[in-house]
Amino acid sequence: MNPVGGKPSSNRRDERKVSKEELALFLRRFALIYENPRTGNPALSEALLELADSLLGPSRSTEDSRSADGKGHYPRRQNYSPRLQKLDAASVAEFLSDETKTKPELIELAAARFSIPRARLMKMRTSDVRDAIRAALLHEDSLTIITEQAQRSGANRNS
Repeated sequence: MNPVGGKPSSNRRDERKVSKEELALFLRRFALIYENPRTGNPALSEALLELADSLLGPSRSTEDSRSADGKGHYPRRQNYSPRLQKLDAASVAEFLSDETKTKPELIELAAARFSIPRARLMKMRTSDVRDAIRAALLHEDSLTIITEQAQRSGANRNS
């Protein structure tokens, strides 16, 4: 018996083994954390995805894999980053106002444009992700205003 009571600890390893599908799904989700080139490690992310694919073998593709209990997962990121990184404030506001945008698309915008960690956003509701992006946009606007005022003040100095 273990100190807390219950089943003997020696049999704990045999109680539940992780299937290859579950491990592959975990590796894919883990790879999402490192995907952003600015805050993560894209090479590690790609290696984790390749490892996940090798576990499942050639018969199953990345798109077809789901966990054993049927729950979906966030698919591998599409190539939004270069386009989303260049969006101006008005375009970001327009993107946010589009109610057809999915949570993964919003997370991609937040990660690409504002470097907000994906892992934090994936735990939030979609409306909270939108609010986090709005807050980042307002913060960026306030920094722009402060910078403009500082430049004006510096140009007026006579020292």
